[in-house]
Amino acid sequence: MQMTTDSAGAGFPPVVLFVEDDRDTLDMYSTYLEMSGVWVTPSGVSSEAVGGAADLRPDVVVIDVPSRHRAGSDLLTALKTGDDTHDIPVIVLSGDADLVQGADVCLMKPVLPDVLLGVVETLVGRYRTLRRPSDTSVADGAVVTNPVVAETRGCPECGTPLTWVETRRLGGAEYDYYRPCADGCGLNCFDRTAAKWIKLA
Repeated sequence: MQMTTDSAGAGFPPVVLFVEDDRDTLDMYSTYLEMSGVWVTPSGVSSEAVGGAADLRPDVVVIDVPSRHRAGSDLLTALKTGDDTHDIPVIVLSGDADLVQGADVCLMKPVLPDVLLGVVETLVGRYRTLRRPSDTSVADGAVVTNPVVAETRGCPECGTPLTWVETRRLGGAEYDYYRPCADGCGLNCFDRTAAKWIKLA
């Protein structure tokens, strides 16, 4: 399955913040999602994930919550009550339904990658329709479709020229997003305000 984007997404692939402490599990899901056209940025189950979601403003957050593990539940609460994250849809993968109150979708483990992709695709469609403007507004959180300066930049790791996709203004800063490096270095975005690269995957 190849994920598609609507006009509100301006052709920009969906971004998923995947909160997972097990590297093998993260690699399995990330590989499948990225092969299907989704950009994945990883995070551990910690308070840092809240800050990451607030800065990145992903289309969806996926949290893999181990049974009888309160950290995932606490993270979900923090995301859903945060000023900058409360409107981001959250999918929780868990074997314990008591720990996932408040999630937009709860999938009981084990969860097949194609099932997760289908749910991500549904939530991305809703999220982009509700949250992302299709005009050229530069209000916080908006997509800037025609930035004043759209610089051509090379991959910070290998120097390969990158294809600019769009600029977003988030939290008072502007970020240039580029398509993945052809040499496989991963998705990168450039913080135009701080003049530094941020690696998302």
